Amino acid sequence: MRRKIQVTLLGALLLLLFTGCSLSKFIATGQEFSQICSESGLAVGDVKAHYADDLGYTSVIDAYMATEAESRYVIQYVRFSDPAEAEAFYTASAANMDGEELITKEYSTKSETIDTKSRRLLMEGGRILYAEGDAKAINEKLASLTAGWEKELAQ
Repeated sequence: MRRKIQVTLLGALLLLLFTGCSLSKFIATGQEFSQICSESGLAVGDVKAHYADDLGYTSVIDAYMATEAESRYVIQYVRFSDPAEAEAFYTASAANMDGEELITKEYSTKSETIDTKSRRLLMEGGRILYAEGDAKAINEKLASLTAGWEKELAQ
């Protein structure tokens, strides 16, 4: 029963992550992701070369990884120009996870929590977010990162 409650709460959190409350926009670019994470006190690095060169994804537009000072979690953002390649990346990543998956016309999410560790995978419109680490810290940071998404960000 506790696991079902956790999964339901996670689903709600992930929905908020994609809609930013009240059908607001999802982070559109890696620059926005980088700015939001930096302003939240996370260290942000450009990892586009890893996805493009090391993993062979040819349509990666931008990719960033954000970590917090205590290294309790990491959050990655990858944006693809080819939706099929984004889907292939999501499918391959989701296959390596157990847990609950939600697939709609607008977005897909998969999550798992084992003891105090979580992994969250989200895909919407060719954009991927992946978070891994301490479950409580991830929940707090994702809630914090999505808090301001209801306003339009300057392009």
